[in-house]
Amino acid sequence: MLRVNAYAPVSLATTGLLGNNNGELGDDFTTVDGETVGFATASPTVEEGTNYCTTNWCTTADASLFTYAEGEDHGTFDLCDAVYAAPVLPDTIPASITELCGDNADCIIDALLAGEEVGQATLEGQAEDRAYQEEVAGLCASNSFSSTGAPPCTTCPDGEVSGTGATACIRQELVGLSLPENIAAAMAADAMGGFAGPGSLTTTPAGTIQLTEEDGGSVSLSGTFVRDDGAALPSSTSVFIYTENTAQPDDFVRGQEALDPSTGAFSTVVTDIPAGSSRLLLSFVVVDPAEALDTAGADTAFALDVSNSACVPSLTITLEWTGEISDVDLYVVEPGGEVVYFSNRGGDVGFLDNDDTYGFGPENYIIDSALDPAASQVLGEYETYVKLYSGDAATETWRLTARVSGEVVWIEEGDFISSTQSDTFAVSLSVYDPTCGGVP
Repeated sequence: MLRVNAYAPVSLATTGLLGNNNGELGDDFTTVDGETVGFATASPTVEEGTNYCTTNWCTTADASLFTYAEGEDHGTFDLCDAVYAAPVLPDTIPASITELCGDNADCIIDALLAGEEVGQATLEGQAEDRAYQEEVAGLCASNSFSSTGAPPCTTCPDGEVSGTGATACIRQELVGLSLPENIAAAMAADAMGGFAGPGSLTTTPAGTIQLTEEDGGSVSLSGTFVRDDGAALPSSTSVFIYTENTAQPDDFVRGQEALDPSTGAFSTVVTDIPAGSSRLLLSFVVVDPAEALDTAGADTAFALDVSNSACVPSLTITLEWTGEISDVDLYVVEPGGEVVYFSNRGGDVGFLDNDDTYGFGPENYIIDSALDPAASQVLGEYETYVKLYSGDAATETWRLTARVSGEVVWIEEGDFISSTQSDTFAVSLSVYDPTCGGVP
């Protein structure tokens, strides 16, 4: 039996057998092409569920991610052609199985068909599921993550917002800090175990962060978060950093870094900071609901002002993804045919700023400066796609953002369930500023 319990913040898109994480149960059953599959009732029967899986989600030997014991292969476990038949219990159940299972039909069936050890595993699995559901339900009942103490699992008090599926609410007006609604909702959704405060923050650099063209829109940021009561932080405490784009409020970049729970220290590099004035919004949260703290009214969000005097490159293409220990690669085909990727980071027109091999990104393709449009193929169509180099194809999701002169022209999102390479997307460049975008 394979059991998966996953905490999925609203910012994490899912597809396939996991549903789509939008809070609506009715559209979670889909084909591999994303078309919704309907059933006669809201909850499909076992027969309907079995037929749904065998009809839409059977693997092939070539696509299977499993390894097999000697003498076994994909065909050993392939039941896609099997016709569902409801199990029928015999008139007489062996006494040992009755003693083990009582009147638990799942246990009885598994013990009859696969042995008493499997029946015992079924009972243990059901007990684990009950404990998990009670734990999660208890979080909503016993922890008050909103400032007024209202249960946050359904609605939030006036002036607070919460992301879909979040177990926390966050105030949009903190002490001297006004949050955009979309970032506040993302903070709430990321705080699966509530917030880590109240507390204080010291950072390096401190005050307004000044960036120039040479910084390439990046800053090394370190700091220490300490609870006001001096208590130790839960082991899953992390800082989420949201880069606000004041010129385009709907466009923000999100990153995560784990804290040292014994000291509250962290160190990270924040990239993709837009030109002009912006803010880095830092939220200190507990990621694991099992470690949740009752921190009602806690102010654990902080803002750092950023002034970036760098000009805006004529074209940037940004790749981000969800896997912490995974490698997803950005590919850009320039108008002249040159392919820019991890093994060829400098193209005829632009460059790849880094090859992130350990999760999240971003990786940025940035058009170079000081090019002569008359002598180079800087204007034209740029094709881009992403590939999964390493990681879990079943859970990995990605996001591509194309910006022309700082303005978002398209955002594409997807997964690798059906292929380890995405579709190809294109952006056309018709105006070029030769003063922006030099290699940092």
